[in-house]
Amino acid sequence: MDDMRRHFAPHFAPTTSTRRRAGRLAAVAALVALPAALLAAPVHAASPAGSHSSAATALCTVNGVFQAGPVVNGTAGPDQIRCSVVGLTDTVNGLGGNDNITVVLNRGHVNAGGGNDLVTVLDNNGTGVVDGSLGIDTCLVNGGTRVNCELP
Repeated sequence: MDDMRRHFAPHFAPTTSTRRRAGRLAAVAALVALPAALLAAPVHAASPAGSHSSAATALCTVNGVFQAGPVVNGTAGPDQIRCSVVGLTDTVNGLGGNDNITVVLNRGHVNAGGGNDLVTVLDNNGTGVVDGSLGIDTCLVNGGTRVNCELP
C-alpha cells in the first residue's frame, strides 16, 4: 500500500493554481450571496400589540459585522457599510474615514460623515435622504434627496 501511495500521491496533490482557483471561486460565491442575503432579510421588526409607532430597523453590516437598529454607526476609520433596508425612522452614519456605503432601499437618512466617501443607494425614492457631509463625496443615488455630494 505504501508503494501505491508514493506512486499515485503526486498525481492527486492540489497544485498552487488549483488552490488559488478554489479560493477565487469561494470569493465570487460570497460576493454573489451577500446581496441575496441582504434582500432576504426581514424589512421591519414586528410592532408590539397595540403599538402604533414605527418599528423600522436598519439591517446592515459594518465591516462584515451585522448591525440592526434605528441607528447604525460606522467607525472613525474607513468602513464598508452594506444595508438592505434603512427605514423611515432609521439613520446610518458613516462617521470619519473614506467610507463605502451601499443601501438597497432607503426611506430614512444616510449620513456619510467626514472623508471622501462613496455612497450608492439603489432605491432612495420617497422620504430617503443621503447627506455626503464633509469631504469630496460621490453619491450614486436613485431618486430622493441628495445633499453635500460633490460628484454625481
